[in-house]
Amino acid sequence: MERSRNRYQLLTRWDDKKIDAYADYVDAVKAKIAMAVRLYEFREGMRQEERTERELRDDLADASLTWGRSFERVMLLGGDDAIEAAHELNVVLAEINLTGFKGCTGLLALDLSPCGTTVARG
Repeated sequence: MERSRNRYQLLTRWDDKKIDAYADYVDAVKAKIAMAVRLYEFREGMRQEERTERELRDDLADASLTWGRSFERVMLLGGDDAIEAAHELNVVLAEINLTGFKGCTGLLALDLSPCGTTVARG
C-alpha cells in the first residue's frame, strides 16, 4: 500500500514538472513573438518607441535565450506528441524571429522570400 502511494506521488510530481515545462515553453514562445512583432513594427514605422532599435533587438535576443532554455526542458521532460508539436511550432517561430531580426517584410503572412531565406515546413 505504501509503495503504491509513493509511486503515485512520484508520477504526480513528474506530471507537474511536465506541465510546468509546457507552460514555460508556451510563455516563452509568446514573449519571443511579442518581441519580434514589436521590433518589426518599430522598423516599419508602425510603432513609436522610447527605446532604440538596438535595445529592442537585445530584448528579442533575451527572449530567444529564455525560449531556448524552455524548449530544452520540453525536450527532456515532454512526451513524443508534445516534442513533435514543439518542433512544428519552432519552425513558425523561426520565421517570425527572422522577420524581427532581419527586418524582412511579410511578418503576418510569414513570407520570407524578400529576405532570400526560407524555413522548411514539414
